[in-house]
Amino acid sequence: MTSKDCLIRRPMLLAVLGLCASTLPAVATDPGPTGIRLSNGGNAARFGSYATQVQSGIKEALVQNSKTRTASISGVRIRLWIDNTARVARAQLVDTTGNTSLDSAITDEVLPGLQLKEPPPADMPMPILLRLTAHPSPFGLYAAQVQTTIEAALLQNNKTRTALISKILIRIWVDNTGRVTRAQLVVPTANPSLDAAITNDVLVGLQLKGPPPADMPMPIQLRVTTHPS
Repeated sequence: MTSKDCLIRRPMLLAVLGLCASTLPAVATDPGPTGIRLSNGGNAARFGSYATQVQSGIKEALVQNSKTRTASISGVRIRLWIDNTARVARAQLVDTTGNTSLDSAITDEVLPGLQLKEPPPADMPMPILLRLTAHPSPFGLYAAQVQTTIEAALLQNNKTRTALISKILIRIWVDNTGRVTRAQLVVPTANPSLDAAITNDVLVGLQLKGPPPADMPMPIQLRVTTHPS
């Protein structure tokens, strides 16, 4: 392979990801050293449409993760390799957020293995280069409050207070009074009795401090962890 061939294969799709923007972000491309632009020609619409789908998937994942939902991320570039099953196989930060713990949460917890709704077009170059800008949203702030309330409730219940609960993924439905009306463990633990106690005794009927934002989609998905004393 010649050096010219290597350069031609380097263009990467650049999508500006504005998590709190009122409109979808502009989609542009990195011309690379060869000056080739993927946005020219018939590929623009397909690649751009897929980039907006990736944006939605990442936005949801950032809100669901307790370490990133309230973080402020400004113009941080990431590279994503997405396989033909729509799964993020690899993620890499080009820039740092300025917070090593946040960097690790993004690259180690949020992005790798993230299941997107659709695979990329077969001829879409990898990696995809995204520029992330995220500011705490009402949804993320509310989810953080809910997680704190749930973890406190688990430590107060006789059946769950001594259990080792580590990053259990749950879904909850909250009504406009701030009450949990339904709860579901995404992946059950190895203890059916503990599962039942978490969903039936602790979560369903739990009164939260306030109702969710009126337009917050349900269910809310959270990872909860408790550390018994």
